[in-house]
Amino acid sequence: MSRITLGKASKIFFILSILALIINVAILSVSQSSSEQREWWVNHTHTVISLSKSLLVELNNAETGQRGYLLTKKKSYLAPYEQGTQSARELLQTLMQKTSDNATQQQRLTRLSTLVNKKFDELQLTIDLTTDDKLDQAMRIVNSDLGKDLMSEIRAVITAFEKQEQVLLAQRQAQYTTTKTMSMVAIVVAVSLLFLLIIFATLITKRNVIDPIISLTEQAERYASGKQQTFAVKKAVAEVNQLAKMLSTMSQTLRDSMEELVSAKSRAVSSEKAKGDFLANMSHEIRTPMNGIYGGLQLLKRESLSDAAQNILERSMTSCKNLLVIINDILDFSKISSGKLHIEESSFQLPATLEMILSDLSPIASEKGVQFTVNNQLEHDFWQGDPVRLNQILLNLCSNAVKFTEQGSVELLVAKSEHSSGVNFYVKDTGVGLSEAQINNVFARFEQAEASTTRKFGGTGLGLAITKSLVDLMSGTITVESELGKGSTFDVFIPLLPAEEQVKEKVDDVNIDKAISGKRILLAEDNEINQIVFESMMEPYDVKLEIVENGQLALESIEKEQPDLVFLDIQMPVMDGKDACIKIRKRYTNLPVIALTANVLATDVKQYLQLGFDEHIPKPFDFSDLKSVLIKYLQK
Repeated sequence: MSRITLGKASKIFFILSILALIINVAILSVSQSSSEQREWWVNHTHTVISLSKSLLVELNNAETGQRGYLLTKKKSYLAPYEQGTQSARELLQTLMQKTSDNATQQQRLTRLSTLVNKKFDELQLTIDLTTDDKLDQAMRIVNSDLGKDLMSEIRAVITAFEKQEQVLLAQRQAQYTTTKTMSMVAIVVAVSLLFLLIIFATLITKRNVIDPIISLTEQAERYASGKQQTFAVKKAVAEVNQLAKMLSTMSQTLRDSMEELVSAKSRAVSSEKAKGDFLANMSHEIRTPMNGIYGGLQLLKRESLSDAAQNILERSMTSCKNLLVIINDILDFSKISSGKLHIEESSFQLPATLEMILSDLSPIASEKGVQFTVNNQLEHDFWQGDPVRLNQILLNLCSNAVKFTEQGSVELLVAKSEHSSGVNFYVKDTGVGLSEAQINNVFARFEQAEASTTRKFGGTGLGLAITKSLVDLMSGTITVESELGKGSTFDVFIPLLPAEEQVKEKVDDVNIDKAISGKRILLAEDNEINQIVFESMMEPYDVKLEIVENGQLALESIEKEQPDLVFLDIQMPVMDGKDACIKIRKRYTNLPVIALTANVLATDVKQYLQLGFDEHIPKPFDFSDLKSVLIKYLQK
């Protein structure tokens, strides 16, 4: 047995199992068929006995109807008579059919049929005489012994008939019981054989497969702890013996490569952590001064400026936004590459997303003399998916289309997919177009149509690569058709599912002055420029603003001034925003605390909310975002 292969052993066990199964099925089938046949005969005999009793009842019913008619001459008594005679004849016919295999019972039924016909003739004669007003003659027949003698004979025949059936019933019940017992014995024997086969196969498998594998496992544990260097087994199938030899060979190779693998892993982990730290730090370091620049530009919009200055201001704000797009592209690409970007699932209103895209790009397109339109052909408004990432996909494609279109039009067409459950988004433009070679590389990272594209139109070359990755993460598809010099059409399919309409409580638009008037606001921010920007944004409103440089001073100010709303930067000297938030939450559970920081990685934002921050505002921020938070937490 030690030389047999596992494949051969499996085939033998399979064949034996099939044979045992066939035997079990055959025994069960024969037993079931025999039991059913015996049971049928038992039920058949019960039915015959019941029919014979019913026959006597119907005869009595017919006779009762005849007597009632003779006494009252009311025809209503003829109904039970006629029903009794008809039913009795039908029962006799049925009994003849059901006992066709029993000659003795057939003779009794033939005799019974003759007697029943005579009885019915006697009853019918008395009814006919009564109908002809010959009641005296009818009563003489009734008072004679004719009817009584007929019924006595009928009862005697039926009694003999039933006794014979009772004898048959006892025999058939005994046969049925014997058959059931034999069937159970046969099934138990067959199952026992199968069980013994399984036990035998299990013991053989345990001795020649399982035990050797367990032995190899124990040897592997000793090998892992450095207590053993080779692998060997005694009684085993050929495959397990071969496995032991292969493990011995591999163990030496594994030992040789383990140190190099550990070293390589350590370098990879360090590199990944360094990359993540670098991106987080660079994002923070760039966004912090950007907040000062972008905030200052927003404050300048309040001032009365010349048209030229206003034009310069608008271009500066656009440059800031473009720089933020580049920063976000780099961060998104890093998260996608490391598998840390996750797609959310929520119900959202698609027309609102399309309206935001139209609002963002229409001014840019109009300035270039390009017509930008959104054509929504969907009948349903609410869908299940990730609205933020869908907006990012469409905004990337549409802004690219506007960027590379010098004249003509850009259209975003939204339609229900004809082939799958989801939505198709088509972005069509009349721009520069793409060649066949450019189409093949258009979704590659850091790729643009040609070398001069970056100089002419700007961009990182990451937008379409990120778009393709986001579409893949959402289990969608993206294709492009284009002709050089005539324009392009991007077709994006996203498997969105229709969602029920989300009815939100309508909040009246309130005046921010009324919402925050008289409130106390605390800002903890160590950057002087960002302090000035925040203070300037709050200057037009009737609020008491307290500004401190670190988390420790924020705690002291909260205890002293008892503010209504707190904004905390994260990276500050002495005590950072995270530690300050933890201490605030221990004493002031209902005080709203907002994280106002340049850290925008999803892992950072999740950590802030877990620590107790009520909300997160990324730097640089729009004044509209700040106003929304002020109204949300200060409006009574």
